[in-house]
Amino acid sequence: MPNELHWTEVEPKAFAHSMAFGFIAQIEKRLEDLGLSQSELARRLAVSEGAVSKVLNNPQNLTLETIAKYTRALQTKAAIVAYDDNDRTNRNGPVLPEIFNICWERAGKPRDMWSLEAVPRRPSRAMRSRAYRKLRHATRQWRGSHEFGAHPGSQSSGIGAMGRATWSQK
Repeated sequence: MPNELHWTEVEPKAFAHSMAFGFIAQIEKRLEDLGLSQSELARRLAVSEGAVSKVLNNPQNLTLETIAKYTRALQTKAAIVAYDDNDRTNRNGPVLPEIFNICWERAGKPRDMWSLEAVPRRPSRAMRSRAYRKLRHATRQWRGSHEFGAHPGSQSSGIGAMGRATWSQK
């Protein structure tokens, strides 16, 4: 049935449900990888085992704060990724979080755009896009015209080691 919508397109709650269960699958995998129990996770979160069980079994109302607490308790991180997979009507549903993990690992676990540029690869269609080329060119121009230290026009920001923005309070 080529015109049938994916179940996550029925309503926003369904899409959110898919995202929540994708996150919980990652948490459960992390628990397994670390050899941790739900009771140990509860201890790390300073909550009851029942509270952990409730989130893992029914993550309908996950907040960003809850996501942050769980990922930090498991010494990992989380990101919200918006992407365009050319599936405008959502016939295929969302890409599962595991796909993003695999791609990130295959790319050498880059920390920023400059780290990603160092990874040898065939550029994707998105990377060959005019907008990306303009961004990359502007970034290179900016990096080439600024020395490490204070950013022009601001005494409180600059670029530190590894090209990362640094700020100091004045």
